[in-house]
Amino acid sequence: MFARINSLGVYALNGFSVSVEADISGGLPQFTIVGLPDSAVREATDRVRSALKNLSFVWPVSRITVNLAPGDIRKTGPVYDLPVLLAILAASGQLPVPGPEDAFIGELSLDGGVRSVTGVLPMALAAVQQGVRHLFVPAENAAEAAAAGALCVYPVHTALDAVRHPDTRRALQALQDQNLPALGGLLENVLEHGIEADDQVRVKLSFHWEGSYLRIWVEDSGSALADQTISRLNAQC
Repeated sequence: MFARINSLGVYALNGFSVSVEADISGGLPQFTIVGLPDSAVREATDRVRSALKNLSFVWPVSRITVNLAPGDIRKTGPVYDLPVLLAILAASGQLPVPGPEDAFIGELSLDGGVRSVTGVLPMALAAVQQGVRHLFVPAENAAEAAAAGALCVYPVHTALDAVRHPDTRRALQALQDQNLPALGGLLENVLEHGIEADDQVRVKLSFHWEGSYLRIWVEDSGSALADQTISRLNAQC
């Protein structure tokens, strides 16, 4: 059985779409993740297995292969835990496959809780470009994702929130796509100040609502490189 879930990744300051594919077949029980995963991604095997069992789902006693496509870009961090769990549930018939306009990111705790991840804003901007309409993110990252605009962002506290999303959708107020040029310029400003786009860059994005405005600034080594204020607009979700 096969299932595909939409997710996202980030390389330096650039987000990109990731297709999380799960295949469950006969043979000796085994769980393999392919698609240039780093060590944190490979460790998802233990987090996903424990979370799935602690949420009272059935772990398939089969050969499980998860592919993170495209296979020529390195996947880093625990951001794929949630979509991997959903892909396994869908491939084993325990969950309907989410729609093509849905995407999921988030790290799992062993009890099925969803922890925050880094790089959410570039991933959310990439989601907009790829035609994603519904983005499910850790609750702590929801305001950051909503800043991308043109998305319905759903804060996820546990994996069950994502599993039950057709019945429990409660979207944050999102920003319209008119704000995309401003955010794109913000990231370009970071590059203009001397930060090169490689996987060693560590940039801190900070967000704070000030009344009806979202203030965003970028810091590297304690120095503010860009400061952007964007009006909050209504989106139809």
